[in-house]
Amino acid sequence: AFMAIEPRQHLAQVLREEFPSLQVQEAWAQELPQLTASWGHPTVDRVVSGLPWALWPQALQEEILSALVASMAPTGKFVTFTYLHSGVMPGARRFRKNLNAYFGTVRTTQVAWLNFPPAYAFVCEDAR
Repeated sequence: AFMAIEPRQHLAQVLREEFPSLQVQEAWAQELPQLTASWGHPTVDRVVSGLPWALWPQALQEEILSALVASMAPTGKFVTFTYLHSGVMPGARRFRKNLNAYFGTVRTTQVAWLNFPPAYAFVCEDAR
């Protein structure tokens, strides 16, 4: 089963119309533990994110990562992508440090040069 989280009502409605079989929750990422529990899944195996981590302050990054880790199964994986050019931003450097604090294993994929802008993903396991 797959659940999408989108806090903005308009975008959540677009997702529902485009993907009628998709479970779309109008909520914030920080609410993931409560959402999964109410969905009948106390933990999840995978969390895939496209959130703009590099734009956020330390406190918000930590709040969301704490919620993700709290909702993940022991063998769960967290995958998120980032754009290559954002790596120089202070928020991106903070995020990488946060990933290392919240996960025992953090890998980066190869850069997808054909993506515009070029991007890569973090694959995180062993939540702490």
